[in-house]
Amino acid sequence: MNVKNIVINGKTICYVIEYSRRRSVGLHIDDESRVVVRMPKGFSVEYAEDILRRHFRWIEKHLEVKRDVPVKSFCNGEMHYYLGNQYPLKISQGEINSIEFTGEAFLIQCVDTDDVADILQFFYRKKAEKIFQKILDSVAPNFAKYGVSYTKMSVRKMRTRWGSCSNRGAISLNLELIKLPENCIRQVIVHEMCHLIYFNHSEKFYDLMNAEMPDWREWKKKLRFL
Repeated sequence: MNVKNIVINGKTICYVIEYSRRRSVGLHIDDESRVVVRMPKGFSVEYAEDILRRHFRWIEKHLEVKRDVPVKSFCNGEMHYYLGNQYPLKISQGEINSIEFTGEAFLIQCVDTDDVADILQFFYRKKAEKIFQKILDSVAPNFAKYGVSYTKMSVRKMRTRWGSCSNRGAISLNLELIKLPENCIRQVIVHEMCHLIYFNHSEKFYDLMNAEMPDWREWKKKLRFL
C-alpha cells in the first residue's frame, strides 16, 4: 500500500489511494487513522489531493472522532454499550463459556479471560439477528403500498457503512448497530428500505424518508462514526 502525506492548513494528513471501477470518489477513515481515497482508475494523485483539500473539514472532524474512541480491554467492570446504554462486564472463570444479560450487567463466565471479547461478540450477534429482524418486520409492511419488499436480511461487520441493500432486495445491517438505540436501528432500516425504491439520495428519496420516519434526522445524528 502506497501511503502518502499531504499538509493542509498546517496539519499533516496521511492518505492512501484505492483505485476501482467505481464512478465516483469516496472517502473514509481506516483503523490506522489514514484517509482512504477510493476513486475510478485513471484519476490522478493531484485530483485526489484536491479532493482532500476540499473535504478537509470533514476529514479533520472524523479523525478527531476516531482518536476519541477508546480501545477496549474486556476486563471486569469495563462498560460496554447495548441498545444505547452502557453496562459493566461481570466476569468469572468457570468450566464453560457463557453470557447472560441481566438488564444491569453482562454476566460472563469463561474458561479463559482471553475469550471475553468473543463471548460478548457472540451475544451481540445473536441479539442483533433477533432485534434487527423484529424492527425490519415492523417497518417492511409500510412499504407494501409502494410495491416493494426485501428478500432477506443479514448482519455483517462493516467498516464504513451502517447498512446496505442490493437491487435484489437483500438488506445488510452493521453488527455495531446493536450498541445503539432501537430508533437508530430503525432509521438505518427505513433508509435501506427507501433505497429499494430510489437507488440514490435524491429529493424524492428524502421525501420518502420524511414520510416514513419524520424524525429520522434526529436519530441519524446519534449514529456514531465508524
